[in-house]
Amino acid sequence: MEDELRLLRRAHEEQAKHTLAERLMAADRIRALELRVEQLEHEVADVHRTSLDEHEKARRHVEAARAERDAAVARLSSFEETPTYRMVMLVHNVLGRGKGRST
Repeated sequence: MEDELRLLRRAHEEQAKHTLAERLMAADRIRALELRVEQLEHEVADVHRTSLDEHEKARRHVEAARAERDAAVARLSSFEETPTYRMVMLVHNVLGRGKGRST
């Protein structure tokens, strides 16, 4: 009977050691995964921040291009009101009628 109890106790101790080892391995794996998650979250935050910065730069470039376009349109419109422009257009239209039509 004592041998059976001793064998049972030894089996129980071995099982406890095995369970403890499995728990330690699981805890190590969980911690490694938690560290990887933190690293990935940091990378995602960096990428997100970079994309927001790039978006803001692109938005500013678009605004600047629109402002340049609007200024050019305003200058053209202003130039079209000048006597010089009207004279150039008159000469262009007269010359554009083609050679050989001198009626």
